[in-house]
Amino acid sequence: MKKYLLTALIAFCTTLFASAQFMVVTTYDSDKDDSEQITSKAGIGYMATDAFTLGMARDGDDNYDFFARYTVKDNIWLAFSMPTKDGSDRMNVGAGFSFQLYNGLYFDPNYTIPVKEVDGKRDGTANFSLSYRF
Repeated sequence: MKKYLLTALIAFCTTLFASAQFMVVTTYDSDKDDSEQITSKAGIGYMATDAFTLGMARDGDDNYDFFARYTVKDNIWLAFSMPTKDGSDRMNVGAGFSFQLYNGLYFDPNYTIPVKEVDGKRDGTANFSLSYRF
């Protein structure tokens, strides 16, 4: 019985990854120097459907954020991110738009805002991202 379950699990995972798309994303970080402005917030996402993406990205330091994107219409999407450290206190929500630059390469301007006040403030940020879907 264990062999049947293992075979079914492997078949399911193979089918899942064979039809999957992945996305590599990075966000411009003006607080860093040189090439770290592009690489300090790099991440990878799994596009479960054409509209829904789950992934992880660096937060600019040595920590990681979980993120989710949901495409509402055409290239307009809503985003949610939660850090692995103090996750429930530092969640962000936002919205963005994807401009296709070349086959699979997108420019993604977006705006995010914290769900809760952080240090007495709840200021949103405008971000510029690049993503590549393959």
